[in-house]
Amino acid sequence: MGEPYLGEIRCFGFDFPPKNWAQCAGQVLPISQNQALFALIGTIFGGDGNVTFGMPNLRGRTPIGMDGSLFQIGAEGGETLVHLTEDQIPAHTHTFGAFKTEATQFAIARDRYLAAGPKPAYVNAATNLVKLADKSVSDAGSGSGHENVQPTLVMNYCIALAGAFPPKP
Repeated sequence: MGEPYLGEIRCFGFDFPPKNWAQCAGQVLPISQNQALFALIGTIFGGDGNVTFGMPNLRGRTPIGMDGSLFQIGAEGGETLVHLTEDQIPAHTHTFGAFKTEATQFAIARDRYLAAGPKPAYVNAATNLVKLADKSVSDAGSGSGHENVQPTLVMNYCIALAGAFPPKP
């Protein structure tokens, strides 16, 4: 491995930072012991800028390229778990028919409708439907979130604490 630029980030296939590297885990470092690195990244990733500065936190995150507007260096976004709200689901409706006719079937299947009578509960015919009152069928679901993670391969991201100061073009 050639000498890195100071502040260069690389990913490794082992679970520890090499000598003169630190894991990108959002830790805060003292400026007094890392003046050159602080000169490069400042407080982009945290710290108070007087005594401390922060390292990037790539634990459980996917790095993306900056574009200078929406995706500025150090910006964070996204969620690993999402709870959908009614506003996030497209409006849609479902038809639901019921009969006054005596029921003849025990199991629901395609083209069977809820029918009158204590047992059985369904009928095959599609005539003489009775409209149910609005809101007679309610929302369903547990309200728990769902995972929102793209396919991943976990790697060990580390930042160089020593190396050549990168020249500007």
